[in-house]
Amino acid sequence: METKGMFQVGQMVFDRLDLETIWKNTIGLVDKNFSCAIWGGSGNGKTTGILRLLKALCDCGLRATYVSLEEGHSATMQDALRREGIIDHYSGKIILAANATFEEVIEYFCRRGSPDVAVIDSIDVWKMTPEQFLYMRKKLKNKIIILIMWSLGSEPKTQSSKDIKYLCDVKLFVKNFMIWPKSRFGGNIPQAIWEERARLLEHKYFDRLDKMALKLAKAAQNAPEKEGVFADE
Repeated sequence: METKGMFQVGQMVFDRLDLETIWKNTIGLVDKNFSCAIWGGSGNGKTTGILRLLKALCDCGLRATYVSLEEGHSATMQDALRREGIIDHYSGKIILAANATFEEVIEYFCRRGSPDVAVIDSIDVWKMTPEQFLYMRKKLKNKIIILIMWSLGSEPKTQSSKDIKYLCDVKLFVKNFMIWPKSRFGGNIPQAIWEERARLLEHKYFDRLDKMALKLAKAAQNAPEKEGVFADE
Protein backbone atom coordinates (compact mmCIF):
# COMPACT_ATOMS: atom_id res chain seq x y z
CA MET A 1 0.00 0.00 0.00
CA GLU A 2 1.25 3.46 -0.93
CA THR A 3 0.12 6.54 1.00
CA LYS A 4 0.52 10.27 0.34
CA GLY A 5 -0.36 13.30 2.41
CA MET A 6 -2.53 16.05 0.97
CA PHE A 7 0.49 18.28 0.37
CA GLN A 8 2.12 15.51 -1.67
CA VAL A 9 -1.11 14.89 -3.55
CA GLY A 10 -1.36 18.59 -4.33
CA GLN A 11 2.19 18.59 -5.73
CA MET A 12 1.62 15.66 -8.07
CA VAL A 13 1.90 16.45 -11.79
CA PHE A 14 0.08 14.38 -14.42
CA ASP A 15 0.87 14.26 -18.11
CA ARG A 16 -2.35 15.13 -19.96
CA LEU A 17 -3.22 15.16 -23.66
CA ASP A 18 -4.66 18.29 -25.23
CA LEU A 19 -6.86 16.57 -27.80
CA GLU A 20 -8.78 18.38 -30.52
CA THR A 21 -12.01 19.96 -29.28
CA ILE A 22 -14.43 17.26 -30.44
CA TRP A 23 -12.52 14.55 -28.57
CA LYS A 24 -11.90 16.74 -25.53
CA ASN A 25 -15.67 17.26 -25.38
CA THR A 26 -16.17 13.49 -25.65
CA ILE A 27 -13.55 12.02 -23.28
CA GLY A 28 -12.14 15.05 -21.47
CA LEU A 29 -8.56 16.01 -20.62
CA VAL A 30 -7.18 12.47 -20.54
CA ASP A 31 -3.97 11.21 -18.99
CA LYS A 32 -1.22 10.04 -21.34
CA ASN A 33 -1.70 6.48 -20.08
CA PHE A 34 -5.49 6.12 -19.93
CA SER A 35 -7.37 2.90 -20.61
CA CYS A 36 -10.46 2.72 -22.80
CA ALA A 37 -13.16 0.13 -23.47
CA ILE A 38 -15.15 0.31 -26.72
CA TRP A 39 -18.09 -1.88 -27.63
CA GLY A 40 -21.10 -1.81 -29.95
CA GLY A 41 -22.93 -3.82 -32.57
CA SER A 42 -21.52 -4.53 -36.01
CA GLY A 43 -22.24 -1.88 -38.62
CA ASN A 44 -22.71 0.99 -36.17
CA GLY A 45 -19.46 2.82 -36.97
CA LYS A 46 -17.24 1.35 -34.27
CA THR A 47 -14.12 0.86 -36.41
CA THR A 48 -14.45 4.35 -37.89
CA GLY A 49 -14.80 5.87 -34.43
CA ILE A 50 -11.73 4.01 -33.16
CA LEU A 51 -9.61 5.09 -36.13
CA ARG A 52 -10.65 8.72 -35.64
CA LEU A 53 -9.63 8.53 -31.99
CA LEU A 54 -6.27 7.09 -33.06
CA LYS A 55 -5.75 9.96 -35.49
CA ALA A 56 -6.49 12.47 -32.72
CA LEU A 57 -3.96 10.76 -30.44
CA CYS A 58 -1.34 10.69 -33.20
CA ASP A 59 -1.97 14.38 -33.88
CA CYS A 60 -0.74 14.92 -30.30
CA GLY A 61 2.59 13.34 -31.25
CA LEU A 62 1.89 9.74 -30.24
CA ARG A 63 2.33 6.51 -32.23
CA ALA A 64 -0.08 3.56 -32.19
CA THR A 65 -0.27 -0.11 -33.09
CA TYR A 66 -3.66 -1.55 -33.98
CA VAL A 67 -3.64 -5.28 -33.16
CA SER A 68 -6.33 -6.74 -35.42
CA LEU A 69 -7.10 -10.19 -34.03
CA GLU A 70 -10.32 -10.63 -36.01
CA GLU A 71 -9.78 -9.11 -39.46
CA GLY A 72 -5.98 -9.18 -39.58
CA HIS A 73 -4.27 -7.75 -42.66
CA SER A 74 -7.49 -7.91 -44.66
CA ALA A 75 -9.18 -6.00 -47.46
CA THR A 76 -11.80 -4.70 -45.02
CA MET A 77 -9.12 -3.23 -42.74
CA GLN A 78 -7.38 -1.76 -45.77
CA ASP A 79 -10.65 -0.14 -46.84
CA ALA A 80 -11.25 1.34 -43.38
CA LEU A 81 -7.69 2.67 -43.10
CA ARG A 82 -7.83 4.18 -46.57
CA ARG A 83 -11.28 5.69 -46.00
CA GLU A 84 -10.04 7.52 -42.90
CA GLY A 85 -6.90 8.78 -44.66
CA ILE A 86 -4.57 6.80 -42.43
CA ILE A 87 -2.68 5.03 -45.23
CA ASP A 88 -1.92 8.33 -46.95
CA HIS A 89 -1.36 10.63 -43.98
CA TYR A 90 -0.35 8.56 -40.93
CA SER A 91 2.44 6.39 -42.31
CA GLY A 92 4.94 5.74 -39.52
CA LYS A 93 2.45 6.80 -36.85
CA ILE A 94 -0.02 3.91 -37.01
CA ILE A 95 0.98 0.25 -37.50
CA LEU A 96 -1.37 -2.65 -38.22
CA ALA A 97 -0.50 -5.93 -36.48
CA ALA A 98 -2.18 -9.36 -36.76
CA ASN A 99 -1.98 -12.95 -35.45
CA ALA A 100 -0.66 -11.91 -32.04
CA THR A 101 -0.93 -13.70 -28.71
CA PHE A 102 -1.43 -11.94 -25.39
CA GLU A 103 2.19 -12.69 -24.45
CA GLU A 104 3.52 -11.37 -27.76
CA VAL A 105 1.63 -8.10 -27.37
CA ILE A 106 2.98 -7.59 -23.85
CA GLU A 107 6.53 -8.28 -25.06
CA TYR A 108 6.11 -5.98 -28.08
CA PHE A 109 4.88 -2.99 -26.08
CA CYS A 110 7.50 -3.49 -23.36
CA ARG A 111 10.28 -2.90 -25.88
CA ARG A 112 12.14 0.39 -25.77
CA GLY A 113 10.76 2.77 -28.38
CA SER A 114 7.53 0.83 -28.86
CA PRO A 115 4.37 2.78 -29.81
CA ASP A 116 2.48 4.76 -27.17
CA VAL A 117 -0.98 3.38 -27.93
CA ALA A 118 -2.10 -0.26 -27.97
CA VAL A 119 -5.42 -1.14 -29.62
CA ILE A 120 -6.66 -4.72 -29.17
CA ASP A 121 -9.45 -5.80 -31.55
CA SER A 122 -10.94 -7.66 -29.90
CA ILE A 123 -10.22 -8.97 -26.42
CA ASP A 124 -12.93 -11.62 -26.85
CA VAL A 125 -10.69 -13.49 -29.30
CA TRP A 126 -8.23 -13.94 -26.45
CA LYS A 127 -11.00 -14.46 -23.89
CA MET A 128 -9.15 -11.88 -21.84
CA THR A 129 -9.80 -11.97 -18.09
CA PRO A 130 -9.80 -9.03 -15.66
CA GLU A 131 -6.61 -10.47 -14.17
CA GLN A 132 -4.91 -10.35 -17.57
CA PHE A 133 -6.05 -6.76 -18.07
CA LEU A 134 -4.62 -5.73 -14.69
CA TYR A 135 -1.37 -7.48 -15.61
CA MET A 136 -1.29 -5.64 -18.96
CA ARG A 137 -2.03 -2.34 -17.21
CA LYS A 138 0.85 -2.96 -14.79
CA LYS A 139 3.34 -3.97 -17.49
CA LEU A 140 2.29 -1.18 -19.87
CA LYS A 141 1.80 1.49 -17.24
CA ASN A 142 3.02 4.28 -19.52
CA LYS A 143 0.88 3.28 -22.50
CA ILE A 144 -2.63 4.09 -23.64
CA ILE A 145 -4.62 0.85 -23.86
CA ILE A 146 -7.75 0.68 -26.01
CA LEU A 147 -9.76 -2.53 -25.78
CA ILE A 148 -12.48 -3.43 -28.26
CA MET A 149 -15.22 -5.78 -27.03
CA TRP A 150 -18.04 -7.77 -28.52
CA SER A 151 -21.43 -6.50 -27.42
CA LEU A 152 -24.83 -7.86 -26.53
CA GLY A 153 -27.36 -5.06 -26.57
CA SER A 154 -25.97 -2.05 -24.77
CA GLU A 155 -23.34 -3.97 -22.77
CA PRO A 156 -20.21 -5.99 -23.54
CA LYS A 157 -21.11 -9.59 -24.35
CA THR A 158 -19.25 -11.54 -21.65
CA GLN A 159 -18.99 -11.08 -17.91
CA SER A 160 -15.20 -10.79 -18.18
CA SER A 161 -15.56 -7.94 -20.65
CA LYS A 162 -18.09 -6.22 -18.40
CA ASP A 163 -15.66 -6.48 -15.48
CA ILE A 164 -12.80 -5.11 -17.60
CA LYS A 165 -15.00 -2.27 -18.80
CA TYR A 166 -15.51 -1.07 -15.23
CA LEU A 167 -11.73 -1.09 -14.69
CA CYS A 168 -11.16 1.24 -17.67
CA ASP A 169 -10.94 5.02 -17.36
CA VAL A 170 -13.01 5.68 -20.48
CA LYS A 171 -16.04 3.73 -21.72
CA LEU A 172 -17.34 4.28 -25.26
CA PHE A 173 -20.57 2.62 -26.40
CA VAL A 174 -21.14 2.89 -30.14
CA LYS A 175 -24.71 2.74 -31.41
CA ASN A 176 -26.54 4.24 -34.38
CA PHE A 177 -23.36 5.93 -35.64
CA MET A 178 -22.96 7.74 -32.31
CA ILE A 179 -20.33 7.45 -29.58
CA TRP A 180 -21.94 7.52 -26.13
CA PRO A 181 -19.12 8.21 -23.62
CA LYS A 182 -18.56 7.78 -19.89
CA SER A 183 -15.17 9.18 -18.93
CA ARG A 184 -13.49 9.79 -15.61
CA PHE A 185 -11.73 12.77 -17.20
CA GLY A 186 -14.86 14.74 -18.04
CA GLY A 187 -16.24 15.65 -21.43
CA ASN A 188 -18.99 13.03 -21.76
CA ILE A 189 -20.69 14.77 -24.69
CA PRO A 190 -21.89 12.22 -27.31
CA GLN A 191 -20.21 12.41 -30.70
CA ALA A 192 -21.66 11.61 -34.12
CA ILE A 193 -19.56 9.32 -36.31
CA TRP A 194 -21.81 9.78 -39.34
CA GLU A 195 -24.13 12.68 -38.54
CA GLU A 196 -26.52 12.22 -41.47
CA ARG A 197 -27.34 8.65 -40.44
CA ALA A 198 -27.16 9.42 -36.74
CA ARG A 199 -29.79 12.17 -37.11
CA LEU A 200 -32.19 9.68 -38.67
CA LEU A 201 -31.66 7.06 -35.96
CA GLU A 202 -31.29 9.35 -32.93
CA HIS A 203 -33.63 12.15 -33.99
CA LYS A 204 -34.83 12.89 -30.43
CA TYR A 205 -31.27 13.59 -29.30
CA PHE A 206 -30.58 15.90 -32.24
CA ASP A 207 -33.94 17.62 -31.85
CA ARG A 208 -32.93 18.57 -28.30
CA LEU A 209 -29.54 19.81 -29.55
CA ASP A 210 -31.12 21.88 -32.30
CA LYS A 211 -33.65 23.44 -29.90
CA MET A 212 -30.87 24.27 -27.45
CA ALA A 213 -28.75 25.84 -30.20
CA LEU A 214 -31.74 27.90 -31.38
CA LYS A 215 -32.44 29.05 -27.84
CA LEU A 216 -28.82 30.13 -27.34
CA ALA A 217 -28.81 31.93 -30.70
CA LYS A 218 -31.97 33.85 -29.78
CA ALA A 219 -30.53 34.74 -26.38
CA ALA A 220 -27.38 36.08 -28.03
CA GLN A 221 -29.43 38.05 -30.55
CA ASN A 222 -31.58 39.62 -27.84
CA ALA A 223 -28.69 40.34 -25.48
CA PRO A 224 -28.51 44.00 -24.33
CA GLU A 225 -25.91 46.19 -25.94
CA LYS A 226 -23.03 46.74 -23.54
CA GLU A 227 -19.94 48.89 -23.66
CA GLY A 228 -20.46 49.69 -27.32
CA VAL A 229 -20.56 46.04 -28.42
CA PHE A 230 -23.74 45.00 -30.22
CA ALA A 231 -25.30 41.53 -30.05
CA ASP A 232 -25.28 41.08 -33.82
CA GLU A 233 -21.58 41.86 -34.20
